[in-house]
Amino acid sequence: MIMKKVYSLCKNVGMFNLIDDVKGGLQWLGNAEAYYPLEGCPIFDEDSFCATFDIPEKKREKWIVARHDGFGILGGATPYDVEYEEELRPIENVGMPGVGGLMALTNTERIWFIPLDCIEATGTSISKLTFWARRDNRGMTYIAVMRGIVTAALIWTRDVLSERYVRDIRAYTELCTKGFAEGSGVQMQLLQEQLDETV
Repeated sequence: MIMKKVYSLCKNVGMFNLIDDVKGGLQWLGNAEAYYPLEGCPIFDEDSFCATFDIPEKKREKWIVARHDGFGILGGATPYDVEYEEELRPIENVGMPGVGGLMALTNTERIWFIPLDCIEATGTSISKLTFWARRDNRGMTYIAVMRGIVTAALIWTRDVLSERYVRDIRAYTELCTKGFAEGSGVQMQLLQEQLDETV
């Protein structure tokens, strides 16, 4: 975890949720969209957290800085074993319009999106992480980001799909398919011309 990046994610939305993880013997910090284990840190209360990270009183009045006993605030989400989870694979170089700053994950049947900056805050390259889809008690999908057997983050998916977006993607795909076919045709023609010249 990169503390500076996690702090920035929380600061951007004005929310610092500290979760006491009794089982893991540590705390988690997050902003309602992503949570990270505070490994190697002392156990904070609201006052000691604000003092450590120089959060002035005026900012504290505007921001949410709260400590929670356990993962209840996350609607049943947990970094520990669950009855059902499904491994997803990242779609690299997805090239989709309208999803800047997001990474796509798939199980081959559907697609989910999570913010790239939330992944980067783990401090681990994507190739060394695995991604597992789970559901909280509210029916919302969250991703357990794993570094080996250790949970590096819990990240909730972004809902960017809509009827209009699907139409745009279809049109985009048709253009890409047409461009690829035309490009392949030109390449074949050039190859044939080169072969003719050698005969």
